Amino acid sequence: MATLRSEEKLLCFKIVYCGPALGGKTTNLSHVHSRLDPAGRGDLISLSTAADRTLYFDFLSVETQALPGYKTLFQLYTVPGQVTYNATLQLVLRQADAIVFGNHLHAQIAKLLGLSVNTLKSHLRHIYSKLD
Repeated sequence: MATLRSEEKLLCFKIVYCGPALGGKTTNLSHVHSRLDPAGRGDLISLSTAADRTLYFDFLSVETQALPGYKTLFQLYTVPGQVTYNATLQLVLRQADAIVFGNHLHAQIAKLLGLSVNTLKSHLRHIYSKLD
C-alpha cells in the first residue's frame, strides 16, 4: 500500500520491475528516465557489473503532483533476473505497491532459467508469509 506522510504532504509509491535476465527491465527504466522532464525526476542510479548487468538494483525517483496539495513520489526499482540474486529480489519486493513483470523477447531464456510469473508468485508468498 502506498505510504502517506501527512506532515510532509507526500504520497509515495514503490514500483518494482521483475523478470528474467535480459528481459528489458533496465532498458525500460532507462527509457522512462529519458522521456521524463528532468525537473520532475531524479538521477537513474544503476549498480551494474562491467558487462552492464544489474548487480543489485536500478533506482529512479519520479515526483509529480497527483493529489492537490500533495507531492506524489514514484520510486521505480529493477532487480537482477538471475536466480543467484533471489535474496535481492525478495528484499526489494518488500512493501512494493506495484510489480511490473518484464519478459521482453526473452521467453526462451526465461524458460531455460526456470524464471516465470510463478517464480515471482513464490517469492511474494514467501515475503507475505513472514508478515502473518
